[in-house]
Parts: sequence; C-alpha cells; structure tokens
Amino acid sequence: MDKSDHPPRARAFYRAFILSQALLSIGLLWVSNTTWETALVDPLTESVGTRVTLTGTDVDPMIGLSAIVSLIALLGVIATGPWGRRLIGVAAATIAVVAVISVIRIPEAGSVRLWILVVVVGNLGLVGTNLWAVTQASRWPVLGRQYDRTRPVEATTDPWTALDHGIDPTDDYGGASTPSK
Repeated sequence: MDKSDHPPRARAFYRAFILSQALLSIGLLWVSNTTWETALVDPLTESVGTRVTLTGTDVDPMIGLSAIVSLIALLGVIATGPWGRRLIGVAAATIAVVAVISVIRIPEAGSVRLWILVVVVGNLGLVGTNLWAVTQASRWPVLGRQYDRTRPVEATTDPWTALDHGIDPTDDYGGASTPSK
C-alpha cells in the first residue's frame, strides 16, 4: 500500500503505538533489572548475615519476560500484516495480563509495594497498546508493500527494466522457481 492509502490519523496512531509500546517495554525492562530490595540474610540459616539485593526479575521473572515479549511484539507488529498483528497483539496482551496476575500475588514488603504498582501500571499499559494493535491492525501501514508486484509484467529484454518490475533477469525460467516439464 502506498502512504496515500492510509489517512494521516491512522499513521499518527501507528507512530503513537510504536512509541508507547517501546517506552513501556523499555521501562519495564529497566524496572526488572533495578534493585527492589536489599536485605541482610544468611542463605543457610536464614538469619542476619550476608547482604542480598533483589532485582525485579529476582522477585518475579514474569516482569522481565513481559518486557522482552512486548519488545518482540513491537517488531512483529511493524514487520507483519493485519492478521499477524492481531495474533501478535493477542499473544503479547495475554503475557502482560499473566505478568499482572503474577506480580499482584507477590507479598508486599518495604519498597516492593511501589515497584509492584509500577509493574502493574506498565503491564496494563502494554495490555492496552497490544489490544490497540489488534483493533487497528488493518488501518495501519504495512512494511514493504511498495516492493510487491501488483500487475503482470510483459516480457522485456532490458535487464534494468526487468529488475524494476521485480523480475530476475538472470533467471532462465522466466520468474518461476523451477523449470516447467
């Protein structure tokens, strides 16, 4: 599809999706690697002893997983067409919901409460952006459509013209992948 096939509003929403999905994913990735709690614990006797720092991923691995899945989903939405976007959006939204449920079940103590709230808000934002991709998938531009051959091309002997029309001039079989028998 050409840029003129998509209204400016659809392209603006597409850019907003990309920006919001990227910011939420990178933010959650940062939160998953940030120190949430520091304690003095002896791992053998569980008494006071060694200083232990816990990151978000140590507390709940779903935090880092949802961030990575959402970054991959962002790339998938950019690279695929409407049906691929719908499937990717549903899958990424599901992972974000599972991450919210998983994080809510963490016992709240100390500064962990604030981090749980940040993760829940971030993942709910990812649920929203991924469902947005599901509902808007057919309205957004698709990567690489300008290179698709849209009409049959008459045979030409000029290799440059053949390349312009998407035909490999070195192909002995006229564009077919195997010779006809």
